[in-house]
Amino acid sequence: MRRPLVLAGSTLAAVVMFVVAIGTLVPQTVDVSASSMIDAPRAEIWRVASDFEGAFEDSNPAHRGTTVLSDPKAPLRDGLRFRQEEYVGGLRGVLEAELFDVYPQARFGWRAETDYTLWGLPVATVEEGGIFRIEESREGDGFRVSHLVWGNFPDTFYGRLLSWVSVALLDMETDAERHTRVELEYFERQLEGARDG
Repeated sequence: MRRPLVLAGSTLAAVVMFVVAIGTLVPQTVDVSASSMIDAPRAEIWRVASDFEGAFEDSNPAHRGTTVLSDPKAPLRDGLRFRQEEYVGGLRGVLEAELFDVYPQARFGWRAETDYTLWGLPVATVEEGGIFRIEESREGDGFRVSHLVWGNFPDTFYGRLLSWVSVALLDMETDAERHTRVELEYFERQLEGARDG
């Protein structure tokens, strides 16, 4: 009876050590992009996408209280700051982001340090950001609207292990891509629905 327990315990310990070794040697990052074709004027797409406290907040049920911290709140510009609470992969994230590389009606970038918690307990602070673009379609049927989103876990033993568990085991990239796609599809429905209605 004792020998099978020792064997099971040894096997479990070996699996745990393997996961720790892989996780610390091969850190993972989140790097996803989603896009949608929107048949609406470029200026209207920009108006909706840049309405952080309105349309952007409403674009995803995972968003909680997006607030522009800069004064004035509009227009979008380099250095504009906003705060957002959201849920990604079951974790609650609170970010304070800053915009950069803003080209009205074309693109903007954002970067933030996001504090993630689970059941109120701190999990990690992740450096993340994105590039939102509105580009002409080669097919001529509106504009290709895309959002590239990335995230880097802390470069510590814990951060590398957490990155591997989150990305390789829990497939956080799929959840991040789905989260981003929901927002773009909302913009598409709002803009094309307003045009058709």
